Amino acid sequence: MAKKEIFLTPKAVCRFPFLNIADTKFKQDGIYRIELIFDPKIKEHNDFLKHCKNLYTQSKGQNLPYKEEVDLETKEKTGKYIVKFTSNYRPKIFDAKGYHMDDDVLVGNGSVVRVSYGYSFYEGMNGGVKLYLQAVQVLELVEWNGGTFEDYGFQSEQGYSGVNEELDKAGIETTGDGVPF
Repeated sequence: MAKKEIFLTPKAVCRFPFLNIADTKFKQDGIYRIELIFDPKIKEHNDFLKHCKNLYTQSKGQNLPYKEEVDLETKEKTGKYIVKFTSNYRPKIFDAKGYHMDDDVLVGNGSVVRVSYGYSFYEGMNGGVKLYLQAVQVLELVEWNGGTFEDYGFQSEQGYSGVNEELDKAGIETTGDGVPF
């Protein structure tokens, strides 16, 4: 059996990673995806963007595998490019040393990663090239945790607490009803 050709991105900052849990916003069954930000001023990034442009040219389609990055707040172009990788299957996730990462570690925005991917050309919807996510190597982890108490604008106040404060101050973990583990 012939071995499938493997393609790797240079290391890049990621955004909107859905690696452990599929994104179901636009597809009921969900899709695993990650977007990488490439700066054409960095040689490795520029080389990768040229590779993507070459794939696009080969596809004879109209849909690029990348788009210009727009600042989400100012709506101004940043000069960088976003490349999106998707898969119907959960990708393998490795740390910098090659160990499988635990399922409960969620890779968040700002993590520095490399992506192993494949590609295919398509003709429907004006044609183009699609980049398929196979695996991710996490080089610098920014773990997604859903935000902290303060991230949501809250401040500590008098009132109900589900934590036994004396045990908490002593460093003893409790269940939600304040009972020690």
